[in-house]
Amino acid sequence: MNISIIDDLSLICAEQWNSLQLADNPFVRHEFLSGLEQHHCLGQERGWQPCHIIIQDDHNKLIAAAPAYLKSHSWGEFVFDWAWADAYERAGEHYYPKLIIASPFSPVTGARLLTHPSQNQHNLQAQLLAAAVEFAQQQQLSSIHTLFHLASEIPREAAQHWHARPGYQFHWSNQNYIDFDDFLSKFSSSKRKNIRKERRKVTDANITIRVLHNHEIEAEHMAAMHQFYSNTCHEKNNMAWLTVEFFEHLRQTLAQHLVLFLAYSNEKVIAGSLCFRNKKQLWGRYWGSNGDYDGLHFEACYYRPLEYCIEQDIQQFEPGAQGEHKISRGFLPTATHSSHWIADPRFDQAIGQHLIHERAHTLKAMNELSERSPYKKQ
Repeated sequence: MNISIIDDLSLICAEQWNSLQLADNPFVRHEFLSGLEQHHCLGQERGWQPCHIIIQDDHNKLIAAAPAYLKSHSWGEFVFDWAWADAYERAGEHYYPKLIIASPFSPVTGARLLTHPSQNQHNLQAQLLAAAVEFAQQQQLSSIHTLFHLASEIPREAAQHWHARPGYQFHWSNQNYIDFDDFLSKFSSSKRKNIRKERRKVTDANITIRVLHNHEIEAEHMAAMHQFYSNTCHEKNNMAWLTVEFFEHLRQTLAQHLVLFLAYSNEKVIAGSLCFRNKKQLWGRYWGSNGDYDGLHFEACYYRPLEYCIEQDIQQFEPGAQGEHKISRGFLPTATHSSHWIADPRFDQAIGQHLIHERAHTLKAMNELSERSPYKKQ
């Protein structure tokens, strides 16, 4: 086997990369990851330098890979380590650069240590992690961070050198609902009335939502969606990392995974929500509008996508990171996972102790948030 680090995903055949076990997750497909590189969303100047770890057999066939990036900041990761970076700085040490194994800008649970189905998954995952550690030591990096990986993805013998860091998001599960009214019937009366009130605000304003997917999505739709996304980034004083060319690339290469919810007023598009899907899951990713419309964010990002999931028999909806306001709309706390390798023994011990307390706090928070469920008590 040959292990190497590459800084350009186009060097790997898309068919070979996509033949790895991706769990039908669009955010680790070759089209998504290479599109970020090709269309100037990443790069050394943006603090996201590709350093993908690949393993090939003696015939140069790809048998394992991990999407990895050398980072000079912590933006776009959604697993927050600013306090760790600050501790390094106060100690006169450098936290950056660091290595992350993740799908950029995508707080979505999925496979991170990708292996070919014909190979020994366990052994190859361990080798990918060992290769990451060797690279970090050679480059004198402070740390490695595997973000939003599957719960069982870190092999047991490797896990002793990595700190597990649980987090949570708010997800929805389909309980075989017949329609949206059937879903609402499971809510307490006050929560049900509030949702119907929010939805009426949109219909009373004569705003309609059109659902487009696959090749129904045209270039003009994606250009408008990119403008909405940029508007949201500007409003939150965030950088719009994703380019309009990348949005068009998604339309051309991943149309089968896209669902676009566009809001119209007087036949003019005024807002949009872009989601990704496979057969059983929907992920909400980008939202924006050209103005302030009462209740429209909830309608385009939550309620209409929930209707879509019920109509399409989609079992899981992940509407994005953070947001306790999602609880009252039917999304419940769900665990996420990241793992962290720290090079310096002093910081390794300190961060390990910190995470012991953080895990207890996280578990307590999840339990307390679950008590705020809008569903009727059984």
